[in-house]
Amino acid sequence: MLWGALLSLLLTLWRFSIIYSLIVITWLYCHFSGLDFEQVDSGVNQHKAIIIAIYFSYLAFWWLVNPYLSKARRQPYR
Repeated sequence: MLWGALLSLLLTLWRFSIIYSLIVITWLYCHFSGLDFEQVDSGVNQHKAIIIAIYFSYLAFWWLVNPYLSKARRQPYR
């Protein structure tokens, strides 16, 4: 019972990761590059292009993995 609830929560978080992953990617990029968000937001478009490329890479990964996880959600819990 507890395992099924945990699995359902993790799958829901996985589905919503499309939305919050852009925020996490931007924060990680600012953290590792040593830039403030203001510099990324109002600065060179190269930073924005890198963040968008990383986000699109994550979306491609999500799109490939999601059918397998959706199939796991439809299977009954053991």
